[in-house]
Amino acid sequence: MNDFENISLFLRNKVNLTEKEVDIFVDAIEVRKVSKKENFITQGKRAAYKGFLNKGCTRTYFTDNNGKDNVIYFSFENSWLGDIESYHLNKPSRISIQAIEVCQFFVITKDKFEHLETLIPNLSKWYNYTAVKMYSNLFDKLIENKIRNKEDKYNYLLTEHPYIFQRVPLQHIADYLEIEPQSLSRLRRRLLEK
Repeated sequence: MNDFENISLFLRNKVNLTEKEVDIFVDAIEVRKVSKKENFITQGKRAAYKGFLNKGCTRTYFTDNNGKDNVIYFSFENSWLGDIESYHLNKPSRISIQAIEVCQFFVITKDKFEHLETLIPNLSKWYNYTAVKMYSNLFDKLIENKIRNKEDKYNYLLTEHPYIFQRVPLQHIADYLEIEPQSLSRLRRRLLEK
């Protein structure tokens, strides 16, 4: 399998691009390798590109005024990542995206993507759809954070996304659940005893 097979399949199946349109898109992207614990996007710096995560997993987080990392979500293969606000409005990013594993991204600048949208109408339609979907997912997460307790959040992760526990360090999962690592250990032990 070559490096571009995943994104080519994604573009054909999810975005409904033709082979010619896929070739045009693939010619416009660059491959970027991001080492474990290295940032793909850094809080306070402008996000000049967005990327398709071809290999690896990441955490998206922000560091608050007290120096605490607040994990927003985790991403895995076949995800588009970036800071939409920074990318579109040319502002410093309010988030960081860090590689949890060695990652391979296909990156594209705003100018190139906008040019591709004029050449490939389905790309623009798909991007608008995914922006609405992303907003909806973030809104759902905000609501879930308000109505679920820590145990419910943990069980949800375990049931809906069990692979997270094999690929993401428990410290990051604890940050995501907004509990201390020791509390996560106690919670896991208590649930195992049930």
